[in-house]
Amino acid sequence: MLYKRMLRWLNVSLLCIIFLEPSCSPGNEPQAEPVLTGTILDSLGNPVAGAMIELEYFPDHGDVNLPKAQTPQINTIIRFGIPEPGPVKVWITRYGETDTVKVLMKEMAMAGNYMLIWDGRNGAGQRAINYIYQSHVWYNGDLESTSMFVSGEYDGEVDPDSLEYYTLTDEAGKFTIPADKLACTLDTEIEVSDELGNKLGTVKLSQEIRVWALHHALGKTVSEKLTFRTDGPTSVRIQF
Repeated sequence: MLYKRMLRWLNVSLLCIIFLEPSCSPGNEPQAEPVLTGTILDSLGNPVAGAMIELEYFPDHGDVNLPKAQTPQINTIIRFGIPEPGPVKVWITRYGETDTVKVLMKEMAMAGNYMLIWDGRNGAGQRAINYIYQSHVWYNGDLESTSMFVSGEYDGEVDPDSLEYYTLTDEAGKFTIPADKLACTLDTEIEVSDELGNKLGTVKLSQEIRVWALHHALGKTVSEKLTFRTDGPTSVRIQF
């Protein structure tokens, strides 16, 4: 009798467990994470390993009359003034990050107005990736930061030592870049200036991008414009 009662108890328990198991209906499936993936092939359709992946971004102009020369913008002018002599430090970081990309000035400075030009290169002399950056000016305990948009095409010979890149393709010619590494997912306004440093207004980046693949032996190739999806994966296939 005890044995039969235990069996009945186990059957009820198992039924409860099965009843409480979550349903596998489409509405309960987890949403795919936004990510940029791609495959790079040579002219014969073979996968290309070790290709440097770069991204090109495009601003949403809005009401700002952005000169063509500002897209791309590589040389970035930084203007500031100090009222009296003192220690000054000016440096560049990627937006939202603390690691220093390049220090432009760190010295005891005389009072006056200053203009510095950042050429879009990091401290190692490499062309920094297209991204949103911030210039930081520190003087006498005060810190002023300004966002800057740096994006452009890749001209000239491909020199791996002179370029910073997002990622490299693997042996199958594939790459993956998480959404949080893409500048177009940053919801921030960028101050835009002309070649003389005069402020024109602020813009945001659109979701449009182009994907560049650069290889020391094959040269470079670029995708058509595509729109990065925020509701799932965005995939691209590029052939040299």
